[in-house]
Amino acid sequence: MLSTLTGARPRVLIFGSGWISTSLYHHLRRSGWIGKVCYRHYRNPALDDEDLLRLPATQKELVRLIDDFQPDYMVIAGGTSFVPEIERDVAVAIDSHIGQTLRILGAVASCSSKPSKILTIGSVAEYGHASVMPITEDAPIAPVDVYGLIKAAQCRSAMTFWEYFGLDV
Repeated sequence: MLSTLTGARPRVLIFGSGWISTSLYHHLRRSGWIGKVCYRHYRNPALDDEDLLRLPATQKELVRLIDDFQPDYMVIAGGTSFVPEIERDVAVAIDSHIGQTLRILGAVASCSSKPSKILTIGSVAEYGHASVMPITEDAPIAPVDVYGLIKAAQCRSAMTFWEYFGLDV
């Protein structure tokens, strides 16, 4: 991206408007970054209105948003971690974690200009009851609940975009 080459302020596009996204957005803004947050359902009042965007409904609109903003970095942090909510409607949880990640990464793969780095937010729940601490990313995947299973599938989906499309996920 141009800003990393010219010394301009870095640009980040964050997907999700929960606690992680909000904390990251405020930290990066205090550090001089330019940030936008895309929300799907929850318009978080703790975020600045001028930096809050509704997640586009179509892939074409999502590609246009990414191409227009030209982020140096992207963070995918959508979905809930509240297991009872996930268990109430597993299909919605799968769509908000895995489906949204696939749509975003699919759009990035189609963009004319790609971010330098893409971060997807994982969870220790992917690893289940690990026998070794601290848990590292090379620990065996062994989820023990539906949330861990969904996060493991989301991570694997993201890695596929790295393997096949060369996206730095």
